[in-house]
Amino acid sequence: MTRFYGIAFLLSAIILSGCATGAAGSKYYLFSDPLDKEVAAWSQSAKLYHQFDTKFIVDVIYNSEQLRQAWIKKTSELSKLSSGEIKRLTDQQNSENERYAQFFVALYTPDEEWNNMAGKKSKWSVFLESDSGPVRPESITEVDAESLPWSANLPFDPNFRTVYRINFPRDESGFGVLKLHISSLLGEVRLTWNTGQANSPK
Repeated sequence: MTRFYGIAFLLSAIILSGCATGAAGSKYYLFSDPLDKEVAAWSQSAKLYHQFDTKFIVDVIYNSEQLRQAWIKKTSELSKLSSGEIKRLTDQQNSENERYAQFFVALYTPDEEWNNMAGKKSKWSVFLESDSGPVRPESITEVDAESLPWSANLPFDPNFRTVYRINFPRDESGFGVLKLHISSLLGEVRLTWNTGQANSPK
């Protein structure tokens, strides 16, 4: 009887071993999201320190024509949009791009008092440099990071930051090289985008 149980145990072990080997042969694939690279290509960061203290950190994304097109492509594929829906979405994005030079700015400061770019009490100055002088924003609006069209593709952690949508009038800013200035009493950063191509940080 003991010998019988021993043989049964051995057979069970072989069967279970075979099952485990089969499971180990399973393969899982993770697909990269092309929108990750597109968002990163139009993003820039700046950090300002005084001695060992962080004064502020900004991450800025320029919502370029190329980035808009990449988002439309992903959205149309995921949502299975019809040709009519794709056209309406494209027309809406093109219209907004022609009207505004649009940036999304994620701001972090250790002092909550300084973490405010919008409103009359803002301590920040934001403008685009142009040949005719500074171009001021038409609007600065605080937005939820989760509401961004590519919120899952951000190249930075939006936690502990306030995100702003900043629209500059396109008829003043143009479509060439865009030089964004962000300044306060804490300091100033200047970031440059060439709207004709994806960007290397300046």
